[in-house]
Amino acid sequence: MTGNFFEDGWRVRPSVVGHASYDSLDLEDIVYPHWVVSFITEGHVELEAGGIVSYASAGQVMLHAPHLPFSERSGRSGNHRWFVVEAANAHGMELLRLYPVGEVTTIVDAGQYIRAFDQLLTAWERKKEPFREMEVSSLCQLLLFYLLQSWEQGGRSPRSLPFSKNDERFQLLISYLNARLDEKISREQLGELVHMNPNYLDRIFAEKFRLTPMQLLRELRLRKAMRLLEQTELPLSQIAAQCGMGDAAYISRQFAKSCGVTPGAYRERAKLANQNYYGSFSE
Repeated sequence: MTGNFFEDGWRVRPSVVGHASYDSLDLEDIVYPHWVVSFITEGHVELEAGGIVSYASAGQVMLHAPHLPFSERSGRSGNHRWFVVEAANAHGMELLRLYPVGEVTTIVDAGQYIRAFDQLLTAWERKKEPFREMEVSSLCQLLLFYLLQSWEQGGRSPRSLPFSKNDERFQLLISYLNARLDEKISREQLGELVHMNPNYLDRIFAEKFRLTPMQLLRELRLRKAMRLLEQTELPLSQIAAQCGMGDAAYISRQFAKSCGVTPGAYRERAKLANQNYYGSFSE
């Protein structure tokens, strides 16, 4: 899956932020409704979930999935910076399911991560501070960025414990769509991909994400077309071809329907929005 998948639409909401120190650790069958992201500042931990045992040490993040009991054990002292977070896009697609980060990830720049976390903890404890929610959300998003960046640079080590069968299928389907926006794709083709009847696939996919796979495909294509209009000078015919949207006439109709403007007008608006209004005064 490419890195630009719905990057502009993540909703990141922490529910717990904490800094824990211990002489020894014996936590059994802990469950949270959202993702637990725990950075080990000091120590060595055995973690277990779903019968799979992993090990993590200083400079690494332990990642625990929602609603899945996990255990952490250590016979020596340690120190963790941790938070619980919900991170999803407008359709309810979870960031850490779309990008299946492994249970243990080594953070590339531990000092950078710690500084951002300490800012988060300070903001979290200022309960009555104006704009606190905006600050904690942005800092959580930054920490998740550091996690994903480290996972990417570390070779994208997959989770040892798979998600539910449907989650695996949805992840496969979304990755397939995102990699083939310029190709002709049918409902039947998607059903064959995940071994499901197309009507049943539409129903269970929409129950989770509030749109069908083909509706998602149209949205992905439109978003890619918008990015190309904003960032390139490609002619409309080439943009239509790269986005699997037929020809210039078809993409114009889709823009009018979804955005209320023509692609040309959208491009002009984007240019105006991105221009440097200080002009020649800029250094």
